[in-house]
Amino acid sequence: MVNSLGESLLELGALDAAADAFERALAAVVAATSADDASAASIQANQARLFSFRGDIEAARDLFESCLSLVEHKVDDADNGGDFMLHVIHSRVLKLFGEFEQAHGDASRGAERLQQVKRLEAQYGFLQA
Repeated sequence: MVNSLGESLLELGALDAAADAFERALAAVVAATSADDASAASIQANQARLFSFRGDIEAARDLFESCLSLVEHKVDDADNGGDFMLHVIHSRVLKLFGEFEQAHGDASRGAERLQQVKRLEAQYGFLQA
C-alpha cells in the first residue's frame, strides 16, 4: 500500500514524499521477506522511475537493470510457470523500464520490452494501467 502511495505521489510531482514512501515500502518488504524478493524489485523499479524524474538517468538505468535481472532470475527459478504475482511484477518492471528506455534514447529496446509486457498480459490474463 505504501508503494502505491509513492506511485501516486510521484505522478503528482511530490518527489520527496514519493521517495520517502518508496523507502518505507522497501524497508517493510525487506523486513518481512528479503532484499532479493521480487516485491522489493518492484519497489526499486519505482525508485528508478523517481531517479529518472529527478534527472539522474544513469542511476535510473542501473537500478532498472538490477530490478529486471532479479525478477527474471526469480522467473527462471519458478516451477512450471511459477507464481502468478511474480509474472505481474515481472510485467510491471518491464513496463516501467520499457517506458524509461523509450523516453531516454533506446526506443527500439523499450518497444521490445513493452511487447513482452503484452505477451505476459495475454499469457497470464492480467492488464496493467
